[in-house]
Order: sequence, then structure tokens, then C-alpha cells
Amino acid sequence: MEPFVHLPQHRVVICKRCRFACVANEVPAHLRTRHADVPVAERHATARAVQQLPDIIRTQEDLAGFEFPPPTAEAILFLGPPRPDGLKCRVCPYVVCHPKKIQEHARKVHGWHNPQRSGRPSAGSGPPSPYDEELP
Repeated sequence: MEPFVHLPQHRVVICKRCRFACVANEVPAHLRTRHADVPVAERHATARAVQQLPDIIRTQEDLAGFEFPPPTAEAILFLGPPRPDGLKCRVCPYVVCHPKKIQEHARKVHGWHNPQRSGRPSAGSGPPSPYDEELP
């Protein structure tokens, strides 16, 4: 199942090379895009092995009920260290590092609408953002 390790307590697999957690259905795409050096047969075998794991989160939709560990919890061994450039949703615990991704999340999940119209904004004005730039 290399390069993944299964964390049954969190119901996900983590790529040890990238230090990135994946849901089961995203393992083939992760291997294809991030680890093209892994032979195709090995990638397919790894994806099949991950799919056969019991009680694993399979899709992004399944993550809706996932309870993230509190910020005070110990670091998860195989994940990378926290990044200082995270953007946290003001409504839920969702965190990403790209403004476009947090805006997409806010639109799809919370129905947020960007009040800024197209064109150059006037000096000193900007749309209210759906995220907090400073994480605790």
C-alpha cells in the first residue's frame, strides 16, 4: 500500500511522501498526478488495497460528518506541520491556503455571494471576505 499509511482512528490514508491525507476515491488521482514515477500496476494495486480497507472515508461527501481533532490535539504523525498561511472559514472549521478555494467553499456550502462587482474596486474598499486570514 506504499506510499500510503492507514490511520483507522481518523478513517483516512496519508501519503507518506507528500504528507497529505486522501479519501479513498482520490487515491488513484493522487498517485497519477503527484507520483507518476510509481509504476501503473503498482498504482492500481495500491488504489485497490485502499478501497478494501474497512470503515474508510471514501468520498469528499463522506467528510461532511468528519470530526476534525481540536487545535490542541497532538500532531498527526504522518501529516506535514501546520502551514502559517491558512484561511479559515468564518462559519465552519474548513481551512485552505488559497483565497479562490475558500471563496468557492463559501459559495457552495454557505451560499456566500461576493458583493464586489467586476471592474477595478475604488481605493480602500474591498469585499468582505468569507474567511479569517489569521489562524490561532
